[in-house]
Amino acid sequence: MHAMLIRDTDKLDILYLVGTLKDTNLYPDDSKVSEKVKECFWKHMLVDNRNLKTHNDDYVVMLAYPFDINYGIVHVEMKKLFENIYDDIKDNKDILEIYNYVMKFINEGIDKYEGTR
Repeated sequence: MHAMLIRDTDKLDILYLVGTLKDTNLYPDDSKVSEKVKECFWKHMLVDNRNLKTHNDDYVVMLAYPFDINYGIVHVEMKKLFENIYDDIKDNKDILEIYNYVMKFINEGIDKYEGTR
C-alpha cells in the first residue's frame, strides 16, 4: 500500500518540476509523436523505453501518468499540475489532443473519488 502511494507522489513531483518550476528539459517541441507511443497511450498501456524515438514521445509518457494512479485523491492534485503545463502545449496540435483526453480522464477520476467520499 505504501509503495503505491509513493509511486503516485513521485508522479506528482515530476509534474511539479515540469509544469510549475519548469526545472527540467522535458517540454514539447516540434517533433512528431511516434505511432507506437500513440498506440500505447490510447490503449492506456505502458510504453517500452525502446519505442521512445522523439522528444515528444517522452512528453507523452509523462502525460500518461494519470493512467497509473492508485489513489483517487491524487487526481485532484494532478489536475492542478496539468493545468500548469497547458501554456507549454497549447500550440502543439498532437500534444493538445492527448492533453485534452488526459484532462477528461483526470476529471472522471475526480468525480469517482468524490462520489466515494
